[in-house]
Amino acid sequence: MDRRSFLRLAAASALAAEWLPAPDLCARESSRVACITDPVLAKSREPAPERLQRLVDRSVTTLTGIDDAGEAWRSLFAPNDVVGIKVNCLAGRGNSTNPEVVEAIAASLRRIGIPGERIIVWDRSNRDLLAAGFKPGARGAYRCFGTDEAGYDDRLFEEGSVGGLLSTILTSLSSAIINVPVLKGRGITGVSLSMKNHYGSIHNPNKYHPNGGDPYIADLNSIPMIRKKQRLIICDCLNGQCNGGPAYDPRWSWREGSMLAARDPVALDATALAMIERKRAERGLPALAEEKRFPAYIGTAAEINGLGNASRDSIELVREET
Repeated sequence: MDRRSFLRLAAASALAAEWLPAPDLCARESSRVACITDPVLAKSREPAPERLQRLVDRSVTTLTGIDDAGEAWRSLFAPNDVVGIKVNCLAGRGNSTNPEVVEAIAASLRRIGIPGERIIVWDRSNRDLLAAGFKPGARGAYRCFGTDEAGYDDRLFEEGSVGGLLSTILTSLSSAIINVPVLKGRGITGVSLSMKNHYGSIHNPNKYHPNGGDPYIADLNSIPMIRKKQRLIICDCLNGQCNGGPAYDPRWSWREGSMLAARDPVALDATALAMIERKRAERGLPALAEEKRFPAYIGTAAEINGLGNASRDSIELVREET
């Protein structure tokens, strides 16, 4: 076993026990994750645009520590940015990014001077976007289209175990990315959260599922084009699913009524993983490690790739209600 494999195995074992508890391996500055819940939205599935807008804005003000929503968004994005909002639409309505959440994000960007023409909502294909309730070809509030329309960059991007072509929406059309995944368990990789969402950014994700996506997901997110352009992650936790993904399965779904916001993808995924594991325990399901589906790539991303923090001691989790 080479050193990288040994360290990856050690990181995965520690994370499975209780995130990554070793402070000497997590000496980086702590990462803030905002977890904002609307008790009304947690009980109702009715559209509530005003409540969603407050929920999204509160997640960003809490994350940045800036009370004014406009100033908080301006601390992350400038009027001359072209912002690509990477959604997760693989499972259609019920287990994909909610269009209403994206509309709230786009409205906040427009309020700080970024016009709809400079906001792109995207995923792998127009078909997936349509199935999730988006409207490919739409203009006005934002532009919406898939990589099947925009195409892949002809450059080969390589990092560690991963090599492939990236969407031109990421590489050429956008100056900044907002990653908007969902709170979802997944069969092969255990969970599908912010880092796994970038499987929709590369042309050959089918190659990177062995070993539960470890170290492939961590290496993909280490590609500088992704690492540098991703400025914000807002995990759509209006709904959650703790088992049976990626397809929507109402038996394992619940209404959470929350948003997670972070700039550190590892910290966000570790936090969301804990939420899924708690719900699995409530539903009488075994822990992911017992099913040999623990997402070890989160530990790899922290300890081997240096993408962020995964330990309780190095994550500042701020919980609030609107």
